[in-house]
Amino acid sequence: MRYRRCILPRSLRVLFLLLQWVTLPVICQAQKEPADSILDLGSLHKAKDAKGPMESRVAAAIALNRETFSYPAMFSDYIGYQLDDYPDANVLVLPAGTKIKGNLQLDWDADWLRGKRIVAIDCQGDLSVDGNIVNDMLEGGPLLFVGGSLKVHNLKKGGASIIILGDLKADGWVIGEYNDGVMRIGGDLEAKAFLLLDHDGFVRGETRARELNGEEISNWQKILVAEVFDQPEDSDSWPDVERIWARLIEDLAVFRKP
Repeated sequence: MRYRRCILPRSLRVLFLLLQWVTLPVICQAQKEPADSILDLGSLHKAKDAKGPMESRVAAAIALNRETFSYPAMFSDYIGYQLDDYPDANVLVLPAGTKIKGNLQLDWDADWLRGKRIVAIDCQGDLSVDGNIVNDMLEGGPLLFVGGSLKVHNLKKGGASIIILGDLKADGWVIGEYNDGVMRIGGDLEAKAFLLLDHDGFVRGETRARELNGEEISNWQKILVAEVFDQPEDSDSWPDVERIWARLIEDLAVFRKP
């Protein structure tokens, strides 16, 4: 069994987003929020006003080169997908060089989002998160747009799109799960592992990480420890991301020993 969570139809996803703008009840176990409120680090701008400058930065950073499969639209299209439906919603704009203490949660039920009508974060340069970036919700979440490079401990994403124009450097793992939302990295990726399970993740530069792609691996049990599988005896079984994440948090081994 690859996924244990329920996938909502699009109409319910939109309703879920609208509800969080008003008064969304807590439906998931609370996670650690940033030590300092991320809202204090930037300012709110209307989505209709933030979209153009974000797209301009993509055009300046991502050159068109068909030979290297470099297309600006692969980055900018997902800005429009997130912002066009909610022009009067808010984008949290962070200055270049912003440093976030603790974890950054990119789920609609995150405490820092509730009632703020925020659909995206736009960091106008480099961003550093000294904890983890976490997006548990497979169906969506606020867009994270980084106009420079991103440094983070671990990154785990589901349906929230993450667009980084520069490099992504992680101390640990970078994980993309399920086929909602995308991961776009305009520069290089450096991490211990880069795991994609039925997920659209594109690195325009070099990848300096152990790459694990669900479309290319036929027997995961030869690579990962038995504890990350729901059915470890089944050679066709994919690993469970929550089990992997729990071991990463506890600093336990995920790879089998050679």
